[in-house]
Amino acid sequence: MKIKINSIKSKFLLSSIFIFFIATIFLNIYMSSLLEKSYSNKIKRDCDILYSSSRDYIYRYAKLQGIELDQTNIVYLAKNIAGGITSLNPTYIRILDKDLNGLCEVNKDLEREYIVFSDDLKAAQNNNATTTITKINNKYISSFSYGLYFNDKLVAIINFKSDYSYLFEEKNKIIFNLNIIMLFMFILFTIITFYLTTRITNPLYKLINIVERISKGSYDTEIKIESNDEVGILAEKFKVMQDNIKENLDTIKNLELYRRDFFNNVTHELKTPLTGIKLYAELLDQNYNDTDLVITAADRIKNESNRLYSLVENLLEVSKGKITEAQENLNEINIKPIAETIVYDMQLIASEKNIKIVHDISDTHVRAYTNHIVQLLINIIDNSIKYGLEGSNVYLSIFEKNGLCNINIKNSKNNKNFSTAHGNGIGLFIVDSIVTKLSGSLIIKNNLNTFEVNIKTPCL
Repeated sequence: MKIKINSIKSKFLLSSIFIFFIATIFLNIYMSSLLEKSYSNKIKRDCDILYSSSRDYIYRYAKLQGIELDQTNIVYLAKNIAGGITSLNPTYIRILDKDLNGLCEVNKDLEREYIVFSDDLKAAQNNNATTTITKINNKYISSFSYGLYFNDKLVAIINFKSDYSYLFEEKNKIIFNLNIIMLFMFILFTIITFYLTTRITNPLYKLINIVERISKGSYDTEIKIESNDEVGILAEKFKVMQDNIKENLDTIKNLELYRRDFFNNVTHELKTPLTGIKLYAELLDQNYNDTDLVITAADRIKNESNRLYSLVENLLEVSKGKITEAQENLNEINIKPIAETIVYDMQLIASEKNIKIVHDISDTHVRAYTNHIVQLLINIIDNSIKYGLEGSNVYLSIFEKNGLCNINIKNSKNNKNFSTAHGNGIGLFIVDSIVTKLSGSLIIKNNLNTFEVNIKTPCL
């Protein structure tokens, strides 16, 4: 039997790798969050500076000019105001009226494709100074807008745009370098984990291999595990168990042989004569006026009863520990009449599953015990019926070729109730034993939908 082993080492390694992988993901998320927060604070500080410096400049400019800005004169003064602000803060600036119509702009090397409408402009209309960051063609453009008020009236919208791509590139580099460091740490962690788990699990694997060999019958396998921990204690306990098994091995083998002979030589054979008696009794009950049938049925019931009586006697002998051969002589036997009678009887059983036994039996002579031939034929036919597909045919042929008696039987098997060639009942074990005694050969062909048995024994 092959023992399937779930590797403790593999589970431990996979668990460690999984935990490390999850930790790496969370660390990346955490670092990204920290960097984004830091960059957001920097952008906010820059925007606060722009807001404070530009607003102070505009109010000073209006005071120096001795005017109050309104929606009319801002149209004429917007260009001068924007120029003055950019002299203090060299960045892109745009001044719009309260309806977001452009009045002027000063562009410091910011390409037109990055100058797009953003939500901060609408927010500025509602007296909210807001910053938005938009990714355009792998560039991160910050847009900051606020409303310019004089005498509590909205005069214009001031909009600044700046390229902060360098911050996000810096963030990506930091995350990349962090991942490289984590990769090296992961490799080192895996090597250390593998080394530690190997030291822990190798004695376990060694003990498992030893126990597996013992389970297959190698009771002389030496258990030698030098360990002072729980594994060493377990190994010592297994050694004690191994010694006890070796001491009782002969007794166990004898009991197993006795049990196998007891069941394999008797139990299966009891069913067939009982089935024959039952079926013929039912035929008599249904057709008691048919004189020929009554005679035939009585004869068959008598024969099956005698065979059943003989089997019970053998059973009693076996129960006393006396396993003996049938008390009959080794004779020259013509298989044909025996086979035809058995086919006739077994057809009654087969009819319950709507199975038909198609046979082609020639005169074939062998030297054997009659009971052995009867057992052999009953078993192979009974198995073909038992595991055959309902409504199918069982094909039996017996013929002589090249000095050998060929017995061939084939059926369409029912895979729902069928496992393997050696697992479809006690019958084939008995057949194999009989064929061996007849110095013959047994070939079993187990295909997808058919099951075939070929037996060859020497002819006279």
